[in-house]
Amino acid sequence: MLGYLRQVLFSSLLAAVITSFPGLVLGVDCPPYEPSYYCLETKVTVGSGGQYPRYIQKSPGSVSGHTEGAGFGCVTGGVGVCGWSGHDWSCSITAGGLASGAVTYTANLQSETCEYPRTATSPTFSILVDAGNPQATISFPDSGGIVKIEDNIRGEATDDYQLGAIYGGAQHYSFLGTRTGHDDGGTIYFNDDSLRSASWELPVSAVTTCKGILQGATFYLSDAVGNTTEVNHSMYVDCVAPVISINEPAGDGWTDPLKPVIRGNASDDIALDKIWLTIKDETADRYWDGSDWVAGGALIAVAGGAGEITTEWEYSGLTKDNLRSGVYTIRAYARDKVGRIGSTMGGSAYKKRYYLGSKKFTAFDVNVKTVTNERRTTAQDSFTTLSSENSIFILAEILPARVAPELNGNVRWTVAGMNTQSGRPSEPVGGNPSRFRVSVPPIPAWPSGRPGPLGYRVFARVEQDGGAIGSTGKSILQDELDQCRQEYVDMNKLTKPGRADFTNAATYVNPGDFPFANSTSKINYGQYHWAVFSIGQILQDIRNEYGGVMLTSSGYRNPRFNASLPKSDRNSPHIYGEAADIDVDTDDEWLELCDIAVAHGACVEPHSISSGWVHMGWPILAPACRSTWPHGAVPCELD
Repeated sequence: MLGYLRQVLFSSLLAAVITSFPGLVLGVDCPPYEPSYYCLETKVTVGSGGQYPRYIQKSPGSVSGHTEGAGFGCVTGGVGVCGWSGHDWSCSITAGGLASGAVTYTANLQSETCEYPRTATSPTFSILVDAGNPQATISFPDSGGIVKIEDNIRGEATDDYQLGAIYGGAQHYSFLGTRTGHDDGGTIYFNDDSLRSASWELPVSAVTTCKGILQGATFYLSDAVGNTTEVNHSMYVDCVAPVISINEPAGDGWTDPLKPVIRGNASDDIALDKIWLTIKDETADRYWDGSDWVAGGALIAVAGGAGEITTEWEYSGLTKDNLRSGVYTIRAYARDKVGRIGSTMGGSAYKKRYYLGSKKFTAFDVNVKTVTNERRTTAQDSFTTLSSENSIFILAEILPARVAPELNGNVRWTVAGMNTQSGRPSEPVGGNPSRFRVSVPPIPAWPSGRPGPLGYRVFARVEQDGGAIGSTGKSILQDELDQCRQEYVDMNKLTKPGRADFTNAATYVNPGDFPFANSTSKINYGQYHWAVFSIGQILQDIRNEYGGVMLTSSGYRNPRFNASLPKSDRNSPHIYGEAADIDVDTDDEWLELCDIAVAHGACVEPHSISSGWVHMGWPILAPACRSTWPHGAVPCELD
């Protein structure tokens, strides 16, 4: 009865415009209708949004379109549940997989009787519905294993159709890479096997901290349409190298020279693995191998400590019969379960008095007094391997001073590297004073950038009357600034900035909204407290003109850190402090910021490379701007 009243009311409304509007619609399970002699034409269209093969949908999937017709009616489909409202219709499909079908629209004019209603059927539609969750496994580290804080957690992921991204803390890994995953029509389906099964990795630091205990880490894997799976894993996180000390011998010698035991302590934040020693007779330039003195280096394993967080260690394989008068250098090494190595060095002497010819009244001693960079007026306790900065002056003090003139010519020198990357420079010539150079070679080249500073320990000995007496050592070690500068030398950069080109975080003058480094804006994105950075005021001028928040995701990078970034150019202007990456959220923001930067003389990376940020640079030390990149002669454009 209600349907009939609706038909009567609506037929009256349509009587005057019968030739201008489609007929009323009926179909399967539609309201009853009266036959009519003539009816309006009707038409059904299907919208392209969300349709397979271009798109994939999350359950429930949907397809929709438009009808041309008038009056009451019904839309039915071959799959799913369909409905309509006015001239718009839609069908909902909950089952996963590929769904295809068509919709039928039936129209009938109610103001006149019509023998047959008019019907129309849409073109066949197809939609792909992803109703299942993706799956993930973790291949490194093992559950409950130990991993370095700077390592990456690695794993594999699979999905029935298309992976999206995996998230851990504030980090994520996108399986799409640089591909755009969405447009106005929905989620794009690439039908690519590499997006159904793929490897992934995320930084350990994104999901853990340095706690020294078993930690849980949670990841969230999503497919392209947003189906999500939670992945949990546990691990120990190692953050620092072990610490090892030598407690005996100490000072000028062993507590009991008749029992020359070597002992000390070692500790690690997670677990120790192994402890070694090297014992060198500096006077004779030889090493103890556990049973005899040999030429070249020799490592001696120390029992105990494996699996412990802290331990006391001891080596008693050296006896008084194995020692003679002279200077001995002892180095102790501790390795933890992830391969980090900590070391320390100590010296001890068996001293013997020597007399100068017939002057029986005089005994003497020798010490290294001065180790300094003779090419510098400042920072003389540091150096690089540049030929203008690598000459080290060394001076020994012989006591009593009155015998020094007769013994200076008898001084012999030994220079030992303080770590693996330092190697050993050419031996200084005999005499006091003397000098040596830190050059490549003989010290090893390190084209990937050294993992730590160069450092050397210098020993002096006086050879007299067939014997020798040696000194304890004195060291020279690169400071943090020269360690950073050494990377430019080792990695053969086009330009090697001088010490004066760098700015320290503690003395950086803030031009406005660009502090040296903070949690939201990274001007110094390197690994040191120093940076080459001269574009702060230009950035501030751009910020003032832009008028919005500008977050700097990357400014200065030291060369070794820059090389660790997969897509960074080896001579990127970032390593000379001549570029900054500013985050943007939209293409409009990208265009606006690009135009302002170019107006201020910048060279901008194209939108096709960096759509989520604006890379702007003012290369002087770095290679010149590429001719196709937006700059003064090339406008900013979206790709």
